[in-house]
Amino acid sequence: MPNLYYQQILHLGIPMKKVCIITKDLTAEPKIGFALHVHNLAKELGKKYRVDVISFGGGITESKIIKIANNVSIIEMPDIFSLFIGAITYKIFKKPTLDYFLSVSADRKKSFKKIALKKIEDADVVIFEGCWHAGLLPYIPEEKLVIYNAHNLEYALKRQVYTDFVTKRFFLEKIYRIEREMVINADYIFALSPTDASEIVTFYKIDPAKILVNFTFAVDVPDKNYTRKHADPKALVFMGSSYFANIEGAKFINEVLAADMPEYEFHIIGEAGNHIKKPKKNVRLHGFVGKEDKQKILERCGIAIAPIFHGSGICGKIIEYMAYSLPVVCTPLAFRGLGVPEDLLILAEMDDFAEKIRNCDAITLEALSKKGREFFLRYRTPEMLIQDWEKVIERGHK
Repeated sequence: MPNLYYQQILHLGIPMKKVCIITKDLTAEPKIGFALHVHNLAKELGKKYRVDVISFGGGITESKIIKIANNVSIIEMPDIFSLFIGAITYKIFKKPTLDYFLSVSADRKKSFKKIALKKIEDADVVIFEGCWHAGLLPYIPEEKLVIYNAHNLEYALKRQVYTDFVTKRFFLEKIYRIEREMVINADYIFALSPTDASEIVTFYKIDPAKILVNFTFAVDVPDKNYTRKHADPKALVFMGSSYFANIEGAKFINEVLAADMPEYEFHIIGEAGNHIKKPKKNVRLHGFVGKEDKQKILERCGIAIAPIFHGSGICGKIIEYMAYSLPVVCTPLAFRGLGVPEDLLILAEMDDFAEKIRNCDAITLEALSKKGREFFLRYRTPEMLIQDWEKVIERGHK
């Protein structure tokens, strides 16, 4: 059944505003945090607006049209070019290059442009998830409201890993130009953290008034039957997609933590674990799992960990850990920009990660579990975060 707002709009004969979201990756059935953020944002916007999502490239391998809510439809379009070239260059340079080639391909793919521009023409609001489809900006009429949902500062992120001559020379400068074009031309920018918002202003010299901090929708929430009764303090969990920082974290768990802590059991959920060739005896690789199976694993685990050593944006998995009442041990970089009080988790460096875990007593774990869940319910539910989006959409151009 449509919600009350939708029923009132229909009754009054007022046309609903239309939102077009341009994104990448498997948005209909999200396997990574980026896609989950877009998926949940689209569903929340769909409670008040008609939403069309065009998801082009990334992990998509076949065309699909999927309806995920009353007012939300997703068109998924594969891009073999970026997948193929991105995979080859990753093997050569051991650096993430897929998104750059996605941007190149989006500029030349006629079928994608035809569908995207038709949906943009019908929309009142255009939202870009990430900067990679900036090539569409010149085709958008001035009366359309353009919002850039910046999942991180791409240039700052890539600068951390593009350290060799070739990637610095041929990729980094172009990524700067792509991101700059998106930042300059958007009417509003949503940043996932105060740190990102500040860095965007510093890097691109834009008016800070057009940036809003809104954190992340990339969070599953537990079902009513979820319980912590059987949680084992010596069972640890890490969630990570096939993203270079997550892969690095998963390998650190297997090669360092699991070796140093044989009395603990480590559960790795997500495709980052697929990159571990020889898991230790106390490492369990679950791969990508659905929500029901993920919940069963999380119920058994006493501590969630996030050994993240590179990245920009925010580490959204920590908010999801809190939603599931899991105590968290993480690196300062994983904590960066979350807007979470430091006393709600335990910070650990690479060289003392194992020690910090071992020092977690039952009283501390119980307190972190309770306070983390309370923080999520009070500040980070989708119902709370969507209010800023609705205000901007209703406000329109300045």
